Amino acid sequence: MKKLIYIILLFSVSMSFAQTEKTSLDKAKNYLNKKQDRIVLNLNFENMFHQQTTGFKTKWQSRGLDIYFMYDMPIKKSFVSFAPGIGFSTSNIYHNSSMQIDSTSGRAFFKPYTDETIKANFKNIKISTSYIDIPLELRFRTKPLAFDMRFKVAIGVKFGMRIEAFTKERRNDLSADGSYQKYIEKGFRNQVQAFRFGPTFRIGYGPVNLNFYYNALNYFKNGKGPDMHAFSAGISINGL
Repeated sequence: MKKLIYIILLFSVSMSFAQTEKTSLDKAKNYLNKKQDRIVLNLNFENMFHQQTTGFKTKWQSRGLDIYFMYDMPIKKSFVSFAPGIGFSTSNIYHNSSMQIDSTSGRAFFKPYTDETIKANFKNIKISTSYIDIPLELRFRTKPLAFDMRFKVAIGVKFGMRIEAFTKERRNDLSADGSYQKYIEKGFRNQVQAFRFGPTFRIGYGPVNLNFYYNALNYFKNGKGPDMHAFSAGISINGL
């Protein structure tokens, strides 16, 4: 009788552990199957709001890239969730000027290439910056529709820490044969803000969204350059 009781107890304990393990696996599987936009990839058009009157102009081919890992946390059982994240981004803003630094004040300024002869010596002039970002989003989703897709809206903010800043040109006055050569200048990175911060917005259906970001901080440090505020808009591809 005692042996039978031991066997029953042993079987009950084994089933309990198996059920717990199965429940944990099911939870993990369900979590992985949910489309929670854990990976956010933004393909951006980059530009700046500015009031430069010296002839400085940005170009349409300015572009950038963001890649973020987000952790989606639903608020109770609603279709609203909060998502913090971390990631990396780059920005390349093409323009028509030479970026220079005043030797007296240490202030950066743009000097447009206006002479046609000089202009022909330069092409693909751009400002490049890269950041480590911490995005925060408040997300709103509809009920699942066809193919388990939803309409989605996300509003939030993004904090960024600059890890690199430089200007890059292709010039044909650096070689004897007149071929265009890359020229990179990193001497102005101390004029660029070490941080950025601003609002974000994303809207779309399923894995394809539109996104927007505006840097509320000036691109340059106070007194170290003109008043310019970077922004980006583009296509956001969300997965997992």
